[in-house]
Amino acid sequence: MEDEVVVVKFGIRGCEEAPRRWDDGAHSTIRQIVITHDKCIYSVNIEYDNNGESIWKPKHGGNKGSTSEVVLNYPNEYLISIHGYYSDIGHMMEKRVLTPTTVIRSLTLESNIKTYGPFGMDEGTKYSFPIMEAKIVGFHGSSGWFLDAIGIYVQPISSSQSVQPAQHKFEMTEVEINEPFSLGEYGGEDGEPWSESFQAIKQLLIHNDEHRIVSIQMEYVDENGHFVWSHKHGGDEGSPSQVVFEFPNEYLVSIHGYYKSELGTIVIRSLTFETSKTSYGPFGNEDGTNFSFPTAGLKIVGIHGRSNTSHLNAIGLLVALIQHY
Repeated sequence: MEDEVVVVKFGIRGCEEAPRRWDDGAHSTIRQIVITHDKCIYSVNIEYDNNGESIWKPKHGGNKGSTSEVVLNYPNEYLISIHGYYSDIGHMMEKRVLTPTTVIRSLTLESNIKTYGPFGMDEGTKYSFPIMEAKIVGFHGSSGWFLDAIGIYVQPISSSQSVQPAQHKFEMTEVEINEPFSLGEYGGEDGEPWSESFQAIKQLLIHNDEHRIVSIQMEYVDENGHFVWSHKHGGDEGSPSQVVFEFPNEYLVSIHGYYKSELGTIVIRSLTFETSKTSYGPFGNEDGTNFSFPTAGLKIVGIHGRSNTSHLNAIGLLVALIQHY
């Protein structure tokens, strides 16, 4: 009997206006990826696994560039994240074209065992899919002469789950799972880790100065239905800003912002909070590397990160799949 497996589709990074879309769908896992590249990514060609059977999908992109093969140690090794850069290369092309010229410039693949790449050139706008407690089981995107954009399918997994091949039926079904999984973190690796889990947030208290987010604190409904205040994560300096939600009708749907190295330490420079009704912020200075969390089809059930006694170093989300009746 086949078990139904839930997968989540995350949107593309790169050229969002590119018309030549492709979608490999979701599979059991990924066996290998063949990448052609030079100063950008020309193409990707992916071998998937479906219940122990090898499946090659068509190549996405052009025919130029050097070829690199990333062969995973199937079935024990699996992809957990990808990141890289994208930019407009219109100024590099010999002939002027009417179609969008933003392409994927570089691609780095992270597995549960090692990192592969970067392939291409790390230049332009940085993108990433900071997935934890989930494995990548498919890709989608757009391509022409180059790889214009890329997105992923992920399957949430827990530490207790086996990643060995099994008989699965893959459905894009929104159901509630028992264990939340993590998105992130964005930022640096300094500071002490912390995590807050909740049913809903009532309000946020953010302190920031002209250089960084100093601290974050939140009032939320805990698993027992009680209103509680979290510890202050970060320092005591900076200007305070209070964000009060129209509880229970307004809820958090995403966070985005910037992080940057300050005196050798990566800190969160700014935060913006998106809710079901509006946007709050930005708080802090929008300077450095931009980040955002793709949360379509997901419910935020926690915030985690790293901080010390003077600032916020990193931030991530705990999410669960939205229950569908």
